[in-house]
Amino acid sequence: MEKYLILAGVFGCFACLGYSAALLLFVSQYSTYEERAIKTLGKQLSQVNFLIDPVKLYNISILCAVSLFLLGFGIAEGDIATGFLLGIAFAVFGMLAPKIILTYMHQKRMRKLWEQLPDGLDLISSSLRAGLTLHQAISRNVDKLPQVLSEELMIVMHECRLGNSLNDAMKHWAARVGLMDVWLVSIASDLGLSRGGNLADTYGSLSKLIRERQMFERELQTMTTEGRMQALVMVIIPFVILMAMTFVQQDVMLPFLAATIGKILVGIMVVMQVCAYIWIRKLVEIE
Repeated sequence: MEKYLILAGVFGCFACLGYSAALLLFVSQYSTYEERAIKTLGKQLSQVNFLIDPVKLYNISILCAVSLFLLGFGIAEGDIATGFLLGIAFAVFGMLAPKIILTYMHQKRMRKLWEQLPDGLDLISSSLRAGLTLHQAISRNVDKLPQVLSEELMIVMHECRLGNSLNDAMKHWAARVGLMDVWLVSIASDLGLSRGGNLADTYGSLSKLIRERQMFERELQTMTTEGRMQALVMVIIPFVILMAMTFVQQDVMLPFLAATIGKILVGIMVVMQVCAYIWIRKLVEIE
């Protein structure tokens, strides 16, 4: 135990010295990277409606990367080369984990928004037919809408209260979420408010169009389910076989996995399986 603590302490000292040298030599490049990373995190946080300081999240990701590097170095049990490689792999995962999680949350949120959009358009369309303006229709129905759509339209109303026009607020909403159907709603609202027209009928037509697209996408998902399942099974089977052989013939498999050639072959298998999975998913994916 003392040996590992000494190694960790020595490595920590070298890491601090290396980090300080990197800051002195490449301070401008690091500052540029830090600014880009914080800006990207801020954009992703706004897309998922998270009220978290992106600077704090960036610092947390740096701390996680350093901690995971030390963890990977400790797992190697004194093998410096292996520990360094594991530490680098763990540190990269720690740096990318917040971005991956936020991307997944954003995709999930946009999926819910897309599914809720037709019902919201129908509700606003009904209010417009009753004689309300678009601003009044959104304000009166924003609390009745599903959660994700309600939160997005609340942001739109908040921008209007801060002095922006409804057209600009709708454009900002479309730019923030990046959904094509939201862009259609923004364009229809802009045309209706600036050049006149029946917004109630326009919203009703958009609602019908989005529902038809959703039904078509569900049919496509059903048609490609078999291909996606085949890709998953093909990726899992080699690992299941490897685990089964290791369990049944431990005297043969354990020395093989401990040897350098075994590690290389297992690494090649993992890379090939990941590439095969991505390739098959691309084949069954329909734009």
